[in-house]
Amino acid sequence: MESSNVLCVNVSRVKYGINAATVKEIIPYQKITPLPMQSTLFFGVILHRGKSIPVLNMQKKISLKEPLKGEGYIIILSNYGEDKALWVDAVEGISTADIKPNSTVACTQDGLINIIDNKVLH
Repeated sequence: MESSNVLCVNVSRVKYGINAATVKEIIPYQKITPLPMQSTLFFGVILHRGKSIPVLNMQKKISLKEPLKGEGYIIILSNYGEDKALWVDAVEGISTADIKPNSTVACTQDGLINIIDNKVLH
């Protein structure tokens, strides 16, 4: 097992962890602009610091049923040189997690969390 820092977040009442090394910035929710003919894997884009950043639809990526409300936070990630964003309900903080290689679940001091890994973010 490998120990890593993860940003703990809530999406539709489920706790997830994001590799903290990929987190570029956390900002309050802002309006997401849908794009014509966009994939259902994206909510749309936000304009942040003069840059258009796609916002992933985590509900589609990880099969969540409960819709997100127009509040919460946007997590801007830098992954493989690309910026992408995730819309989450709440940010709980940083925790150390013991992660098995290729696992989607990790154990933190607070218990088990689901890991949002690079496969989900692409």
